[in-house]
Amino acid sequence: MQATRRRPGMSPGESRAPVKRTRERRGEPIPPPVSIEPTPPLLNWRELLRATTLSGLPLQFAQSAEILDLTEDHVLLRPQNGALLASECRSQIEQTISTLKGHPFKVDLAEGQMQDGAPCVLLLDQAEKRAARLAMIDAFKSDPVVQECVRVLCAEIDETSIRPLTETEVREIVIYERKHPGSARSGSKNAKKR
Repeated sequence: MQATRRRPGMSPGESRAPVKRTRERRGEPIPPPVSIEPTPPLLNWRELLRATTLSGLPLQFAQSAEILDLTEDHVLLRPQNGALLASECRSQIEQTISTLKGHPFKVDLAEGQMQDGAPCVLLLDQAEKRAARLAMIDAFKSDPVVQECVRVLCAEIDETSIRPLTETEVREIVIYERKHPGSARSGSKNAKKR
């Protein structure tokens, strides 16, 4: 066995200073959700689209268009990109919704260009997802265990790294809890008694 040499100025048992890594680039901050007043036609159109089997360009076309009017057998849309692929997408949307409803359904397109920020299903979904993500980040940051870790380690939280658990991760936690009861969660109720 080889003896390690003590560096000058260090006392026995003292370790070297920790290696400081340069901080890698942080992700962009999450912008606040866009404020949208969902109208009943917009909400009904979203539910109707969710009930269909539309996918690809027709679904994207329907979700990104401004909805001006919706009845039981008709919808009036102002598309985001004008007439680009409008006729093909319109016929697929009509056919799919007609099959779903069991009666003819017509899709009409309004003249003019959709204004930026006009309410549409895509914008509504993005705003809801962003609001849910910000709520998840706030809940994570306000957790007492996380706050204690930040305090003890003098750390910062990279908000862009916070994400929900995947289904696989949830299953792994459940399996771990079954194998090691009481050790997977914090709190005196679930702590192992010694």
